[in-house]
Amino acid sequence: MSLRYPPRPGISRLVRSGLPVIAIVAGMGVLAGLSGCDDDRPTMPANTDAWHVEDLPLLTIGVGLTAIDFDGNQGHILGGTSQKVGTDYLLLSRDPERHWVSAELADPPDNAVLLDLAAGTLGLAVGGFLDQDIDPCLLYDERSFPAASIARAGVRIAAVDGDDDLMVAGGTGIGGTLWSSREPGIWAIEVTPLDTQQDGGFTDVFVGGGRALACGYDEGADTLQVALSLDTVAGVWRKVPLGAGVATRTFRCIAGTAAGAIMVGGLAGGGGLSPRAFLMLLSSAGTWSDIALPDGDLIGGINDILPAADGTWYVACGGGAGLATIVRVSGTTATREMTPFQGKVQQMAVDDDGVVHAVGYRSTAGLGLEQPTLWTRD
Repeated sequence: MSLRYPPRPGISRLVRSGLPVIAIVAGMGVLAGLSGCDDDRPTMPANTDAWHVEDLPLLTIGVGLTAIDFDGNQGHILGGTSQKVGTDYLLLSRDPERHWVSAELADPPDNAVLLDLAAGTLGLAVGGFLDQDIDPCLLYDERSFPAASIARAGVRIAAVDGDDDLMVAGGTGIGGTLWSSREPGIWAIEVTPLDTQQDGGFTDVFVGGGRALACGYDEGADTLQVALSLDTVAGVWRKVPLGAGVATRTFRCIAGTAAGAIMVGGLAGGGGLSPRAFLMLLSSAGTWSDIALPDGDLIGGINDILPAADGTWYVACGGGAGLATIVRVSGTTATREMTPFQGKVQQMAVDDDGVVHAVGYRSTAGLGLEQPTLWTRD
């Protein structure tokens, strides 16, 4: 979003908080969750500790930071408390002095649970669901005036990504749901190859590098897992061939590069196998390969993937009973960049200065409390 203040109608209203700012201490070690592991657990390789924790307005313990996005250097963080409905959501925006301050959406539905956001020059598009039985699937777009609130059949909008040229939202329900917007406030349902009579949907969408991608599942297909790529010339979504070895995998996130590479991550397990994180890369030549993760058996799944301008990838990990960290992939080599900790790195985004940001939480050892956290990497 361009740095224009005061905000115009339809743009999130920044509300400076009078509360003190807390500095969250960075550099957590391997917490109590590791102390009970057997002595033959995988050896922890040295991490770079390239990330540091940023100051945020005073937040209540238990508030989850679920999404982050930038338009230029204007950033936005979305969160909430235990997915309660109504106005019980959290929105932070970065002001011109680079401070994160409390903000509000223009006029969101009062029975909404908000899960993901995408930032454009004119404002935010947010996805989630409404606490109602009829048409609960929600897209809220404040880039138009008045803001557009679109409720349709389905379960929920789980992911939103893009910019003012193209935004894509992915949801779940019969036949799955992909929405696209090429004009603020106007969204259309996309035609996809998913079975329209069976349960299916999309857990993540990606827009960047001149392409759009989506991943999820299709219970009406021979292979449950599905990844789609938008043919921008023909305007048609096509399945990405996945190859072998994906039968026990749950796709959580997807990203790609302008050169044609695609990375998919999530959680693998089933048939008596313990769940473990997985990461797979489709090269621009069309060959899939699994990326060996540092201590992959201890990581609690892959939550987000961010391609960098230098050709590397950042991977957000954590959640559940596993450990959290951030991994950097160069070629097919993965290097851990943060000492593993109990918690979750949920989502990442990069600003126009090339600074990478990540949001999530750290669990307080022995108390089960979640401390909302923002990390940055210069």
